[in-house]
Amino acid sequence: MDSMATTVPDTHNSPPPNPNLNSPEQFTNGPPSNGTDSSNNNNNELSENPGKCYDELFPALPGSCLDGAPTPTVNGSKSIAGSWGMIALPAAKSLPALRAINKTEFFTIASEERRLKDTPSATKFGGTVDGDQVSNQEKKVVHGIGNKTDTSIELSVSKMDRGLTVVINGNPKSVLEAKKQITKELVREAQTDMVIPKEHHRHVLGVKAQKLRTLEQETGTKITVPRTEENSEIISIKGPKEGTAQAAHRIQALSDDLARNDREELDVEKKYHVFIYGPNSKTLESIRQQTGAKIRVPSLTVKEDQKITIAGEKDAVAKAKEMIANLYKECKANIKDTSIQVPKEQHKYILGRGGQTLQDMFEKTGVWIEVPPQESDSQTITLFGETNKLGKALSLVFEKAHSAKKVEVSAPTWLYKHLIGKKGENINRIRKNKDTHVEFSDQSIKIEGASDSVDQVCRQLQEEIDDIMTRLTSVELHAPPSYHPHIIGKNGANVNRLKNDLNVKIHIPSANDETNPDVITIEGEPQDVAKAKQELEEMIDKLRNEHTRELRCESRLHGQIIGQGGEKISEIRKRFNQVNISFPLAAKNLDMITIRGDRRDVDECYAYLAGLVKDLQRTQYKLDVPLFRQFVRFLQSPKGRSILSSIQQETGAKVQLPKDGVSGTSGGSEQVSVIAEKDKAEKARALLLEQQRKNADVVEKEVFISSKLHGTLQRYKRALLQSILEEAGCSISEVDVEFPAPGSNSDRCLISGPKDMVNRAKARLEQAARKELEAMITELENQTQDKMIIPAKYHKHFIARRAEVLSHILEESDVQVSFPKSSSGSEEVTLKGPKDSVAEVKQRLLEITKELDNQITMNCVIPQAHHRAVMGAKGVHVQGITREFGVHIKFPEKQQTPVSASGEEGSKELPDGDISADVSEAVRNTIVITGSPDKCRAAKAALEALVPVTEEVSVDAKLHRFIIGQKGKDVRELMDKYEVNIKVPQATEGLDIVRVTGPAQNVARCRVELDERIKNLLEEEEDRKLRSFSLNIKVPAKHHSKIVGRKGAVVTKLRADYNVQIQFPAKNERGATEGGYDDEAAGGGDVITVTGYEQNVCAACDEIHRFVEELENMVTRAIKLDHRIHSRIIGQRGRNVRKFMDEFKVEIKFPRPDAEDPDLVEIVGAEDNVENAVQHLKNLEDELMEYVTEEKAYQRPQKQTLNNIFQSSSVGDTGGTRQGFVVTGAPWSQSQNSSQNQAVPDSASQSDFPSFGAKAGQNGSGVAWGPRR
Repeated sequence: MDSMATTVPDTHNSPPPNPNLNSPEQFTNGPPSNGTDSSNNNNNELSENPGKCYDELFPALPGSCLDGAPTPTVNGSKSIAGSWGMIALPAAKSLPALRAINKTEFFTIASEERRLKDTPSATKFGGTVDGDQVSNQEKKVVHGIGNKTDTSIELSVSKMDRGLTVVINGNPKSVLEAKKQITKELVREAQTDMVIPKEHHRHVLGVKAQKLRTLEQETGTKITVPRTEENSEIISIKGPKEGTAQAAHRIQALSDDLARNDREELDVEKKYHVFIYGPNSKTLESIRQQTGAKIRVPSLTVKEDQKITIAGEKDAVAKAKEMIANLYKECKANIKDTSIQVPKEQHKYILGRGGQTLQDMFEKTGVWIEVPPQESDSQTITLFGETNKLGKALSLVFEKAHSAKKVEVSAPTWLYKHLIGKKGENINRIRKNKDTHVEFSDQSIKIEGASDSVDQVCRQLQEEIDDIMTRLTSVELHAPPSYHPHIIGKNGANVNRLKNDLNVKIHIPSANDETNPDVITIEGEPQDVAKAKQELEEMIDKLRNEHTRELRCESRLHGQIIGQGGEKISEIRKRFNQVNISFPLAAKNLDMITIRGDRRDVDECYAYLAGLVKDLQRTQYKLDVPLFRQFVRFLQSPKGRSILSSIQQETGAKVQLPKDGVSGTSGGSEQVSVIAEKDKAEKARALLLEQQRKNADVVEKEVFISSKLHGTLQRYKRALLQSILEEAGCSISEVDVEFPAPGSNSDRCLISGPKDMVNRAKARLEQAARKELEAMITELENQTQDKMIIPAKYHKHFIARRAEVLSHILEESDVQVSFPKSSSGSEEVTLKGPKDSVAEVKQRLLEITKELDNQITMNCVIPQAHHRAVMGAKGVHVQGITREFGVHIKFPEKQQTPVSASGEEGSKELPDGDISADVSEAVRNTIVITGSPDKCRAAKAALEALVPVTEEVSVDAKLHRFIIGQKGKDVRELMDKYEVNIKVPQATEGLDIVRVTGPAQNVARCRVELDERIKNLLEEEEDRKLRSFSLNIKVPAKHHSKIVGRKGAVVTKLRADYNVQIQFPAKNERGATEGGYDDEAAGGGDVITVTGYEQNVCAACDEIHRFVEELENMVTRAIKLDHRIHSRIIGQRGRNVRKFMDEFKVEIKFPRPDAEDPDLVEIVGAEDNVENAVQHLKNLEDELMEYVTEEKAYQRPQKQTLNNIFQSSSVGDTGGTRQGFVVTGAPWSQSQNSSQNQAVPDSASQSDFPSFGAKAGQNGSGVAWGPRR
C-alpha cells in the first residue's frame, strides 16, 4: 500500500479546475486509509461445534458503506467489510447513508510570496530554480497542518507562473483554521511602518483592542501598536503584501479623520451641573444648537464625575467652552443654598411623575431642588438658587409636599372585580374628575391623592362595598383537581346547568393554577349559593367513592358491544349496578372504553367486557380485499348478489361492499371487507378473487380523432382527456386511450377497458372531437384584420416597458396588435381578432394617440440629495404616482456633463464659469413630468409632498437604548412602520437629540409615537425605583430550606403572592453559620433580603416571621419502622410519602442506607399531627409486612444478557478442556480449514474487535466495519 493516502472526493463542493495547471506535481495530505485489502475473502462453512452464531450475537448494521458508496454484494447477497474481509449477509433493504457536509476552498500563493519554495539547484542543467515543484518543506508543513486540523489539503504548482495553488477540504471551521495557518507558514511576510500621532492610537485599538483584532482578521495581518508608556508613534504592519496595504490605508484614513476634530474637558463643580443642563435640559440644548459641538455633561446621579467633555470641530469646541465657562462663573457668584426637612413619604409629591414636577418648579423659579434618592433615609431637601428666588421656591415645596393624603379601606378580595367593573368602568366612574390613585392589594384598598378627592372616593367605595355585601355572598369548596373535569361535565354541562338554574358564578381553577388548585369559589345571592354548594358537595362525595378503569377494544367492535338502540350496553349496566361505561366518539376513531363506578362493580364489569371483546376479536376478524371497481359494481347487480350470497353461505363470512361514492384506493380498485373467523375470511377472499377472474370484462375499440387535437388532449398530464372521460362516467384508471406516435398524422386511436365504459368513452370522445372542429371553423369565420395609422413617434409609448400600455389595453380581448419595426419608418399598425373586439381596441388606440398629442412637459425642482427618498425603495413611490395620475416621470442622471455655450459636450471652458455651475446644479435638481396639464400639476404636488424633512426630538440619553431595542429591533420597526429614518446619537456623544427624517406627515405621526414611548419609559423608570425598596430580616440558617420548600415551591408562592424578590445567603455563608462560627462575618448567613414595593416587602417579611414561629414550635419524634417497607411508604419518586406528608402536615425523614439504625424514622411537625402520623405509620407497617414475607420466596427471572451467556457457557462445561465462550461462523474462523479447533478470540484485540469510529493513528480501521482502501 502506498505511504500517501488518496483523498476521498467531496461530492458537495468540488473545486473548479485551474486553467494554469499544466501537468503539475500534486501533493495530497488526507486522512489515513481505512485498513488494507483483505486477501482472504472465503466464506467457509460454519462449525458444527455447538455455540452461539456470530450473526445472532453481532447483527449487521443497516445502511451502506463509507461515504455513501454502494454496499458490496457476494453471490447476490449484501456483505459488510471489517478487519476479517468481506462477510456475506442476507439481502436487506438499505437505509440511506448519512454524509458529512464538507466545504472545499482553494486559493493561490504567487511565486514571489512563497516563503518555503526550493532554492536554485546546481545539479540541474543551467542551475534552474525548482520553484515549479512543491518543496519538501511545504509538504512537511502542510502535512502537519492537515493532521492538526483534520482536513484534506492538496498542493499543486503551475508551470506557467510557479504559483502555488492550495485546495482545502473538510469541516467549514477546520477549513478556515487550516487556511489561516497555511497563510501564516507558507506566505512571505511584508512589513509596513506608519507614523501615526500618539493620541490616535487608542482609536486604532478600540475598546479592549477589539477594533484592532477585527482589522487583523479582515486583512490577515499582524499589527503592532506601541504601548502607552512607550514614546513611539510608529505602528508596524506585517503580513501578505495586499493585506498590509489594505490595513495601512484604513489606519491612515482613520487618523486623517481624527486630525480634523478637537476635544476639551472642563472641570465644573458638581452642584452647578444642573444649571448647565437647565430646566428640561433646555440650556444645554441651546448651547449645542448655537455651537454645533457635542457636549457631554455627567449624569446628576454620578457624584464623583465633575468633568464636562466637549467634542467636535475646533471652532465649535472653543465657542462652547467659552459659553459654559461664563455660565459657571455666573453660578459661582450668585447661587446660594438652603436646606429644609420634609417627611420621606412626601418626597414623591415634590418629584412628580418621572421628576417632571421638579423640572417644572425649576423652570418656574430658577431654583434647583435636590431630593435625596429613594433608597436613602435622609429627609433633607436642599434648594440651590439666587437669594431673592429661594423664598418662592420654599413655598412651592411645602405646597407640593402637603398636597396629598393616603387612606385604606378594608374589603374582601372577591369584591374587587365588582368594584373595578368591566375594563375598570366602575372604579373609573368613582375616580372621575378626582386626582386620586386607587390600589387593590391583598389586605386592603389604598387610596392616595388630594385630601378632598380622597374623602369623596373613600365614601363612594364604602357605599359600593356595603351595597354589594347586602346582595351577594361568596363561599369556597375544596375538591382535588382530578375531580374538576367530572364537576364541569361534558362541554361544561354540569357547571353550566348550575349557573343557569341558580344564577350563580362558579370559579374552578385551571390545570396550571398552582396557588389554590383545589379551591372552588361560588358567588351569588345567599340562597342560590347555598343550593349550589349543597349540590357540589354531593357530587364531590360521590366522586370520592368512584373507581375508573380503561379497556382497549377496536373501535369497529364498539357497535357490537352497544347493540341496536343501546340494548346490550343497557343490560350490562343493569347487571353491574349501573356502572358508567363511556365509549369514544366514532369520529375520533379511538379504541379506549372507560368504566367508572364502585370499585367492586367496576372490576367485575371490566372482567366481563374483556372476555366479550376477546370473543368478538376471534369471531369478527376483518380482512380487506382489493377488487376492480367494475367487478364491485357487478357484485351489486342481481347476478352478482347471487354469487356473493353463495360465497357467504359456503364460508359463513360476511362480505361488506363499499358505499356508493366511497373508494378504498386512489386507483381503479375498491376495498371489500370480509368479516369472519380468520380461516373462513381467507377462504372467502380466495373465492372472491376467483370470481373476479372469471367475470372479467375487457374489450378494445377504435375511435378516429383528428391528429390536430391529439396534443391538446395529452397536454398537462392528459387533463382534458380526464375531464372528457369523467363526463362519460369513467376515468383514465379504468379506461386506457392509446394515441398514435407523434408525426404519423394518423387519426386512429385505441380505447380499452370494460365494455360498457369503452362504449361510453368512445361516444363522448367522438362528440367532443366534432364540437372542437366546429368551434375552430366558427372562430376562423369570426376573425377579421384591420389597419390604422399611428405616428411613429408614439410607437415607443405603446411597446415600452414590455408593452405595459398595450398589455393593459388587450387584457380583456383576443386581439393581436402588430407594430412595424422602428427601422422600417412605417406608421401602419395591424389589428387581428374578433370583429367587435378589433373595433373597440382601435377606438382605444385612437383615444390614447389624441391624448399624446395634447401632452405637456413640466419641471419639478427638488434637490438631488432628496431624489432617492422621493423615489422610494426600488422606485415604489414614483411608480405609484405614475399609475395614479397616468404621467411619465424622468429623474436626472446622478452626474450631468456640463454643456458648452456652443452646444457641444465636453467643452473645456464656458464664457461664464459661475453661470455654468448654476445651470449644471439646476439640471441635476430638475425632475421632468410628462402628461396632461391637470395630471402633471397633481403629480408635481405629490412629488413635492415626498421631500423629506428633519425634526429633532428631545430624548434623555439614558433612554436611547430602550428606543433602539434589542439589536435595533424597535427602532427598525418604527422606521418601517412610518417610512422614516431615525438617527440616534452614539452613547459616547452624550447628546439628548434624536433626529427623525422623512415625509412631513410621516415624521409627525412618528414623533407622536416616540413621545408616547418616552412617556411610558419614564413611568417604568419611576416604577422600578419604587420596586427597589429592600429589607433584611434575620432567620436562623436551619430554617432556610423550609422557607425555600421542595423545588422552591414555598418561596415561589411567597414571591408570587407579594410580588417581591427574596434573596437567600450563599451556601458557604449558611454553612459557616451552621458550623458554629460566632464572628460578624458568619452572621451574614442568617440574613434574608426581601426587595419590592415597600408595602409588599413588609407584608412578606411578616409572613416569613409567622412561618418561622410555626417552625420553632414543631416537635420531632423518632420511631422504628422495618427498613424493608421504607420504599413502599415512599412510593415511586416519593409520590406516596409526599401525599402522606401533605395529608398529616408533617415532615418524614428516612435514614440513609449506611445509617447505624436503618429502621429509625423521624417525624417533624405539630404535636397533634405527629401523633396522628405515627399511629397511621404503625398501622401501615402491619399491612405492608405481609407483602414483604410473601416476596421472599419469589425470585425475579434473570435477563438474557451477553454477560449471562458468557457465564452460562463457562459453567456448563462439566468435563474436558474448558474452551471458554465459542462463537460459530465468526470472521476470524473463516480462514481456518477446519472448524473443530477454534481459538477463543481476544476481546481486547483491535483487529478481532475493531472499535466504532477509531481515530487516525490508532490500531484498526478509521471507519467502523467499512471496506479497506
